[in-house]
Amino acid sequence: TPARWPALLFLTLAVALRMVGRADEAEAELRRIPPRNDDMPGLQLERGRLLVVKQQWRQAAAAFDRHLRLSPTDSEALMLRGAARENLGDAAGAEADYRAALAANPLFSGATLRLAVLLADHGRVGEARELLTNYLRRAPGDDTARGLLGVLPEAR
Repeated sequence: TPARWPALLFLTLAVALRMVGRADEAEAELRRIPPRNDDMPGLQLERGRLLVVKQQWRQAAAAFDRHLRLSPTDSEALMLRGAARENLGDAAGAEADYRAALAANPLFSGATLRLAVLLADHGRVGEARELLTNYLRRAPGDDTARGLLGVLPEAR
């Protein structure tokens, strides 16, 4: 709606600034958005992304929670919330989010890689290898996944 155009402009500018590494300026643009626009699509996701850049994991997870209430199958938000949870020491929550991200988008490389590393870090190398092997059947050109699979020890 026309009433939201200024907020949308601030959000778009914030995304662009974050993408070129100007997180503080991006955050300033988001602060210009009035609170009545907190339910604007993408706003909470971008707030969460900026909090990840600042490694403010608890606040990032909360921002992704708010976004996911509006877009529950957003695979990027699920993966990023998983990363925040992982950094907060919640491995089970992180695993659940990575798996939900993959359920929403089975070819999501970021979620596949993060889940594989999490599994391997918790002694579940066989599961990590199986995850990567199955993923590479669908995305054979993913050299990062192939490299990760190559460095994982053989499961026993």
